[in-house]
Amino acid sequence: MSMISKLRKGTFSSLYVKLFNDSEISDKEKIALLAISLECHRDGDQIMRDLAYRILIAYSIRFKTYNALFDIAASEGFAPLLSVILNDIPAEDQPHMGLFSEAVLRSTLESYQSDGITLTNDQWELKQFFEENLNTNVAISAPTSFGKSELIVNYCRSASKSKICIIVPTKALIAQTKRRLLANSRETTEQDTPWVPQIILHPDSHGASNQEAICVYTQERFFRHFVKYPNDTFDHLLIDEAHNIFGSGPREVLLNQAIILHSSRAERAGRKSVIKFFTPFLADPQNISLRHQDQEKKGMRVRRTVKSEKFVVCNLRDDGVVHLYDQFFDKLYPLGHHHNTSVDSYIIDNSGCKNIIYQNRPVKIEKMVRSMLLALPPLDDEKIEEAANAIAEYVHPEYLLAKSLKKGVLYHHGSVSDIVKLYVEHLFSSLTHTRFIICNSTLLEGVNIPASCIFLPTLSIGKGVLNSSQLKNLVGRVGRYKEIFSSERFEAALLMPEVHIINNDEYMHKSVNIKNYLHERLRVDTKLKDENKNPLVDLNQEKIHASVRDTADTFLDVIDPTTRDVPSSDVKSAKTKFGYLAFVHNLTELDILEFEHEISIEIAKTKELKSIDEFLDLICTSFISRISETHDTFEIRRLIKMGPRNFYSMLLRWRMEHLPLPLMVKTYLDYWSDMEGLIYVGRWGDIKLENSFSEQWVDLSQKTDAEKINIAIVRIKDDFDFIEANLHKYVELTYDLGLIAENLYNELKYGTNDGFAIELIKAGFNNHLAVRLLEEYSDFVTLVDDEDRQLVFDERIVAAMLEKQENPLVIFETKLMAGL
Repeated sequence: MSMISKLRKGTFSSLYVKLFNDSEISDKEKIALLAISLECHRDGDQIMRDLAYRILIAYSIRFKTYNALFDIAASEGFAPLLSVILNDIPAEDQPHMGLFSEAVLRSTLESYQSDGITLTNDQWELKQFFEENLNTNVAISAPTSFGKSELIVNYCRSASKSKICIIVPTKALIAQTKRRLLANSRETTEQDTPWVPQIILHPDSHGASNQEAICVYTQERFFRHFVKYPNDTFDHLLIDEAHNIFGSGPREVLLNQAIILHSSRAERAGRKSVIKFFTPFLADPQNISLRHQDQEKKGMRVRRTVKSEKFVVCNLRDDGVVHLYDQFFDKLYPLGHHHNTSVDSYIIDNSGCKNIIYQNRPVKIEKMVRSMLLALPPLDDEKIEEAANAIAEYVHPEYLLAKSLKKGVLYHHGSVSDIVKLYVEHLFSSLTHTRFIICNSTLLEGVNIPASCIFLPTLSIGKGVLNSSQLKNLVGRVGRYKEIFSSERFEAALLMPEVHIINNDEYMHKSVNIKNYLHERLRVDTKLKDENKNPLVDLNQEKIHASVRDTADTFLDVIDPTTRDVPSSDVKSAKTKFGYLAFVHNLTELDILEFEHEISIEIAKTKELKSIDEFLDLICTSFISRISETHDTFEIRRLIKMGPRNFYSMLLRWRMEHLPLPLMVKTYLDYWSDMEGLIYVGRWGDIKLENSFSEQWVDLSQKTDAEKINIAIVRIKDDFDFIEANLHKYVELTYDLGLIAENLYNELKYGTNDGFAIELIKAGFNNHLAVRLLEEYSDFVTLVDDEDRQLVFDERIVAAMLEKQENPLVIFETKLMAGL
């Protein structure tokens, strides 16, 4: 029987829980707590050492004494904790040691410094492991906020003469990664020369094939780069949030296909291509093993962290009973009652300075925002007022986000425009009175924001529930190392961030058994297992249907018939130019091999398309009409009908006219006002039609003006995302087939034929701002007409924008995308 199992059966937990429930603790009990923590630490088992550390964190929080915590931090190699105890707490509370011992310790701590940051022993070992294996394939699993982003940036600096691709799961992370790289580019290398990386965000950008470029792509852009440059390979692939390779969705499958194809190309060309995988959670990094690859890799998993979370469960379904769930003793301990049975009041009453609230669906996020606004007073803060007004001007005066900001509440989901999401993260991090941010699973994708508390009024993600890795990743977003160790005065409470799980009728699924859920996911001695649902990962292939594997392999065969080590008779291929290009442009929703001949015959009779409408008519009649109707293809199949087709034609024209967002909102409302009956709004609907898959319609006559405006705002983002994800690949396909001229191609893809504006859009600027920069600030933007056609920004553009009193959000986007 393990030591932790023995402790669970004993009486110690009754004393242990007193550290958390405000019970009186006698001097004798204090001595017992310290003695038992010492015995736990001596045990040698990592779980027991972690329990000892947890006891002493709780003890330090309760009694404001740091001697024992200081000693165990020294033993565990938690150098940042030692440093802040020495430097940030009052002298009377500091541990007692001789001047010589303190001098030796301070000297030792200096050796854990890296780029001005004090590392833990585990962080230092990870850094050393990474540096020793720069030219080796590695998979790294380390807790959230552990410093993986810094490893990526430093790696790019050390390999500055190489071609690198950083693959991130979302477009928002492209901008975030670019910002980190540019921040470091202001520093100098060991040779005291500036590091000036050429950062490429889009494979269509000039310079994407440059052999010293750093390309920051999503998997879709990475795959497009692969097919656009048939002879190009990267020296280094850095896969951020690499746990996505285990997913079953089309984006996750494409990520693995692109990695496999790239590795195969590099091997054939005799070029070495090193792959680095980074993830916050994996039971075994070696499980990142893709089929059709023989690449060996080294793995490192870091489990220890300076944090030890406090899990609080409030059951609003049972008169607000509150329990502590302890992950070591795997037990719920009563803490009392919450006097009010609403989710909002519980969150507000138990909130810290910065709080994350997790929700599953965007519609639930905005519902919660509206509810919280009724419970919170307005703020008297000039900076918040300025930022709220900037958002209102940029989007619409009735935008819910602008109103919620005035009460210190922000939110973040996929239907918030990309630049506004980045602005929201900036505001939450930089403004004192932005106390709450409500997020969905976008938070799991590497979003870095400061917080000391997280509230979970739901445990759902998509149509399922958060698994152990997802829950721990989510929880890891609070109490980031930077916030713990860079505060003006060290607080031990930051080492034990609070996680509040709220059992409620409004957001929590009735079938969830909280006790069982926590037991299965958080108990410290639970044996973690990696789960794979992807047909291109070796792990658990026996659980994946053969037809799913066959579909994924067929894609590889068509793109590169030498990728799989199988007899040539088993390799599938497209027989027509259209068939091959349909695979190249990832038309996975269509059974390409079944229809390639008849589609080829149809398009052979097609004359060059001259307009948006002709383009949409062709793709609907020749391609989309042949897609099987499923839940996943419902939205694109809507284009078979003329109404939706005309609507998206209108949106494409709007982009060509560079309409600002407020004008788009007005035009949406005008468009809807001419329609009768129910309006399709996708995931924002509350009405389900007969034979439909879900609630995707609304009756606008039952909505207030403010509700209509906010539905329009989110639908604009969703509709343009739909165009990019679903229609742009048909734009690429028809262009490669010679069915559309370059002018129409540019208008459909970028909304302009201006080459300078197109380069700005490829660099990350939105369509409207790209055109405005050329119209009003052309003196500060230069397109160097060399082989790479690089954009150069004059720093004085910011002063010029301030002088013209530009919207702060526009200035924020300009600075971010221009790297100023």
